[in-house]
Amino acid sequence: MKRPELLLVLLLGACVSPPESRPKPVASTPAAKVIASETAAIAAPDWRGLFDYGASLRVRAPADLNREIARLGAEPGETAQVQRAMAYAQLRGNGDLTRAIGLLDAVQKATSPQAEALRPLAQWLSAQYADLRRQDADADKLNQQLKDAQKRANDLNDKLNALKAIEHGLPLKPAAKAAP
Repeated sequence: MKRPELLLVLLLGACVSPPESRPKPVASTPAAKVIASETAAIAAPDWRGLFDYGASLRVRAPADLNREIARLGAEPGETAQVQRAMAYAQLRGNGDLTRAIGLLDAVQKATSPQAEALRPLAQWLSAQYADLRRQDADADKLNQQLKDAQKRANDLNDKLNALKAIEHGLPLKPAAKAAP
């Protein structure tokens, strides 16, 4: 299989047990109805929807990604945080991967049932984004080394041209007299 991470996430998602069914409250106690309606069961995350969302982010323009990040910032819940992290990771500007990792770390530390269900995905994405950040840092370092090497090569070329100019400016050696 080419994507073992996807298999891991799908297997972990399949391990989530459905919420327990509670006995129906007795009709004569109105307080029981209120309590029963307050406890909302958190369903398993829509894994397919999250992966489709991540794929849809890849084709969006940066301005659209910024609007999406702003929209998700107003939404509560860990799913919105994971989606916001995915959007930040697509921007790939200064500090965007760091922001994405920070959001995913917050999801990993949260204790809500929704966060518990999203924890494997958050851990995997966080590791992927950390690798991307390292690769970006390595690419920046290599680009800087390339620029430095090009500058040194240009400086050496300028010195060589200056030496050639000096050489051309020297008087010619007198021709050797022919012997009689």
